[in-house]
Amino acid sequence: MARMARMAGRAMLSRSWMLPLIAALAAYLVVGASVGTKVGRTGDPAAMIVPGQDFVDHALLPPAAYVYPGTGYDGQFFFYLAQDPLLTGKAASRTRAFSPHVDHIAYRYQRILLPALGWLTSWGHPRLLEWTLPMINLFAVLAAGFLLARFLAARGRSPWLSLVYMLSLGVMAGVVNDLADPLAASLFVAAVIWWLEERPAAAIAALTACLLARELYLIPVASVVALELLLRRRQALRWLIPLGVFAAWQIYLRTELASPVVPDEAARPSPIPLLGAARKIHAVLSSDYLGAANWEVLFVVLLLAIALYFIVRSLLVLDWARRARALPTREGLLPLVALASVATVPFLTKELWNYIPSYARYGAPAAGMLVLLYAISRDRAMRALMLALMVLTVTNPVVALLPISNQPSVQVPPPPK
Repeated sequence: MARMARMAGRAMLSRSWMLPLIAALAAYLVVGASVGTKVGRTGDPAAMIVPGQDFVDHALLPPAAYVYPGTGYDGQFFFYLAQDPLLTGKAASRTRAFSPHVDHIAYRYQRILLPALGWLTSWGHPRLLEWTLPMINLFAVLAAGFLLARFLAARGRSPWLSLVYMLSLGVMAGVVNDLADPLAASLFVAAVIWWLEERPAAAIAALTACLLARELYLIPVASVVALELLLRRRQALRWLIPLGVFAAWQIYLRTELASPVVPDEAARPSPIPLLGAARKIHAVLSSDYLGAANWEVLFVVLLLAIALYFIVRSLLVLDWARRARALPTREGLLPLVALASVATVPFLTKELWNYIPSYARYGAPAAGMLVLLYAISRDRAMRALMLALMVLTVTNPVVALLPISNQPSVQVPPPPK
């Protein structure tokens, strides 16, 4: 009897949809509490804003918020725009290309979803916003994790594999820096699941919201739309709604705002694939770096390996379609969507590879696509990639999931005196 009870308990632990979410939430509580440690602000959510002296306005920040020297990081712009979502001049203005608090107004404003949700949940009050902004991202990540856990369980896989997405570095780094990437990636993962489950209304809404959260997802969203049009042709015209809304929003930005949507300073992909990654790895290997050097080489190689794996799987799908002279099912087409989700990774420049949170977020949707592919068809190579992603996430030098040193990138030692 006791043996049967233990077996039932193990079965419940292995099949529960909720326990992985509880584990992920606990991990984020640990990470969130440690974010401000390096500046003496342990447990302070204002440390996630990462405001820089170049754009600071203390009236827009919580009282006594730590301000970093220099430019700070992108989360500060979401924080400021969430207090002025209509661009009334408090943080930025429609008639000006720049603001003392926002570097490129239209460029940042195109990612309107997170600031809008931040304003709705805080009414633009900095003391509330410092809590609600990361909570919006965390809720989105846990919601996508729940859908992944349910998707895995329905196909006889362990729901615990949803942690591969929820605790992946690209997602975690975005949450603890108040970026829009966790929200956008989670919306995309949810949309793909609903697409696979033939729930078009939910999928279309999520794809539309995803593009309003981060323009980077145009290629993967377009891939889902294109595949649906191929599968259903005229019956799938409603799937053009996300692209239509995105196009209308981009036209509005270009006609109503004074600043360019894509400024000259904006990071652009390299026309030569792998060039930036090769330069990044060469810079690490040829310099006397300290700290995270070995980790960085491994993580860059892993992101490229995931992209290569998606390429191989996509080629197999295309070869099957050529030989069968037919289109696979949605699940059969999933590798093409996965490839589209990391299409920009091989083209990142050395500048984009320079800062760990910057390039890690380009791989945020890859973790979700790995989990979905594994749910549909087990594969040893896929299992190895997921394991490597989790190991490198747990040991990463940026987000303190383990008690290790937090550094934004590898550091070059000063020259001898």
